[in-house]
Amino acid sequence: MKNRREKKSGAALVRRGSGVRFPAIKGSTIAFRASLLYAGFASFYIYFSDRLLARFVPDPVLLARAKTYNYGAFVAVTAVLFWFVVRYWLKELQDSQEARLAAESRKWELEEHLERYLAVSPTITYALKVEGKTTRLLWVSENIEHILGYTPKEALRPNFWSKHVHPEDREQILDTLSLLSEKGSLVQEYCFLRKDRTMIWMRDEVRLVKSPNGTEQEIVGSWTDVTDRKEAENKLVKQRKMLERLNELSRFLGEDMTLDQSLEKGLQILLSLSFSRLLQRGGSFLVDPEKEELVPKYSFNLPEVLQRTCARVPFGYCLCGRAAATGQMQYADYIDDRHENRYPGIEPHEHYCVPIVTRERVLGVIVLYLPEKYPADPLEKKFLLSAAEIFAALVNRKEAETQIQDSCAS
Repeated sequence: MKNRREKKSGAALVRRGSGVRFPAIKGSTIAFRASLLYAGFASFYIYFSDRLLARFVPDPVLLARAKTYNYGAFVAVTAVLFWFVVRYWLKELQDSQEARLAAESRKWELEEHLERYLAVSPTITYALKVEGKTTRLLWVSENIEHILGYTPKEALRPNFWSKHVHPEDREQILDTLSLLSEKGSLVQEYCFLRKDRTMIWMRDEVRLVKSPNGTEQEIVGSWTDVTDRKEAENKLVKQRKMLERLNELSRFLGEDMTLDQSLEKGLQILLSLSFSRLLQRGGSFLVDPEKEELVPKYSFNLPEVLQRTCARVPFGYCLCGRAAATGQMQYADYIDDRHENRYPGIEPHEHYCVPIVTRERVLGVIVLYLPEKYPADPLEKKFLLSAAEIFAALVNRKEAETQIQDSCAS
C-alpha cells in the first residue's frame, strides 16, 4: 500500500513501475498474423496479376507500363487492407488488455482493502510453517505493532512466542498444541507480555492446513486481545466469592462464641481469601471508650515487637489510630509518615486499616497487610467495608448480650 502511485489510462487503472504492459504473446501473435497475411496476399496478387497482364496485354511496351501501374495498385490495396485488418486486431488487443487491467485493478483494490483492514483490526493474524515436530513463524500481520508493540520483524525472530508468553501458561499451551494434529483446530487463552512490559490476555485460535496428500503443511491462526472480557469475568468471579465470604461471616453471628473468639474467626476468614492480595498477616482492635485508645484483641503472624508497640494505640496515632479517629478506611501503599509505630527490621508493605463503625460510633479497627507496590482495588475496599459492617453487628450483639447478662446478675 505504501509508495504506490496510480494514474488513469482510459477506463483502467495503471500503476507506475508495476511492470504492466501489452502481453508479449499477444503482440507476437498479431505480428505473425500480419506477416502471414502479407506474404499470402502479396504472393497471390503478384502471381495472378502478372499472369493476367501477360495474357491480355501482348504489347511489351503496354505490358511494362501496366506493370508499373500494377505495383502502385498493389501498394494502395495492401495499405487499405492492412488498415482494416490491423484496426480489427488492435481493437481485439485493446479489449483484452482493458479486461486484464480491470481484473488486476480489482485485485489491487482488494489487497489494499485487506491491508487497511488488517492495520486497524483488533485481531493479529499469522502463519506457521510445520517443520517436523517444530513450527516456524512465516508471516504476521502489521497490526501486531499497534496491539503488542512489536514490529513484524521482531515477531519473526526465533522463539518470539515462547519468550513472551506467561511462564505459568507456557507448558499447558504446548501440551494442548499436541492435540492440534488430531483435532485440526484449537482455541486457547493465555497471558502475553507486551513490549511495554504489561501483560494482556490473548485468545489464540489456530487451524491446521494440510496439503492434498494429507501431510501437515501450515498452521494459520489469530491473536485477539480479550483483556477487557477476562477482567470482567474475573471481576464477576471475585464478586461471587466475596459474597460467599460475606455470607460466611454473617453465619457465625448467631453462633455461641465469645467476642474474642468471633473476632478471631472473622479475621481468619478475611485472611484466607484466595481471590485477594491480602497477606497472611493482620489483627483486630476494639476501642477502650474511657481512654479513646485501641486495644488489640487478636493478631495473626504479627511480629512480637509490633504487638508490644501496638499494645495501646491512641486515636489519631499511626494508621490504625487515624482510622479510629476519622471513622474512615486508611490505605497506605508504602511506609509513609503516617506509620508512627515503627521498629527495627520493618519490611516494606501496604496497609488497609478498616474501622468497625456503627451509628457513627467507632467500635474498633481491623488491620490488614498487602505486598508492596500493589495499587488499591476499589472492589476489595468495598468488600472490606461490608465485612467491617458485619463485624460491627457482631460487636453490637455481644455488647447487648453482656448488658443483658449484667442486668440479670444485678
